[in-house]
Amino acid sequence: MKHLARTGLLSLALTATAAQTTWYVDASNAAPGSGTQNDPYASLTFALAQPTTASGDTILVAAGAYANERVDFLGKDVAVIGAGRPARS
Repeated sequence: MKHLARTGLLSLALTATAAQTTWYVDASNAAPGSGTQNDPYASLTFALAQPTTASGDTILVAAGAYANERVDFLGKDVAVIGAGRPARS
């Protein structure tokens, strides 16, 4: 019975790790931000550098004026999508 419980917990942990996440970026937000819709990251570079940003994730980038950024995906296969409007309303 204990073996089944441990197997179930391991399965839940692996499922949570594989889940895709959507992160938000808005240059008008105060840095650094937490990447949520209510508190977006302030730069794409910072969003990509976070250990929580993983391959399979989506980064929604709000319209706005961004400083010149040298974007490095750091080997992460993420979708970067221009949201066309501010992340926060």
